[in-house]
Amino acid sequence: MKIRALAAGVTICLFFGLIVSLGTSACTDSPTHVFFGQEYDPVRDCLDSVTAVDTVSGNDTGQSCDLTCIATPPDPEAGVAVYVSRTCPPYPPLFDTSGSSPECELALAAANRKATCLDDGGSTSTLAPDDARSPSDASSD
Repeated sequence: MKIRALAAGVTICLFFGLIVSLGTSACTDSPTHVFFGQEYDPVRDCLDSVTAVDTVSGNDTGQSCDLTCIATPPDPEAGVAVYVSRTCPPYPPLFDTSGSSPECELALAAANRKATCLDDGGSTSTLAPDDARSPSDASSD
């Protein structure tokens, strides 16, 4: 009986020690911040509302960088999601930040047109698709 009580006491002490240990190791001083972006909807050729794309290690770097296109890692079931963002680097790990995804050009064009996807299934834009092209694009016509 004494052995069972001793074993139970040791087990309880180890359990609480583990909880305290995990709690202190989880409370590190390593800062993180949210990487924000707008997902591109290729069917409607517009951008969804700004959303949290991922949590990134390091201090918050702000939302004032050049517009960039990032793509999620390929998923066999969901495919690849493309986001445009003005969040400054560092970018989410494992995301493709090269801009080489086939939808990046379309996503950036939608961002330049300010094409926003609406909840009713439509979209809005402050510019016509031709007006959103850069002058160098227009001169090549």
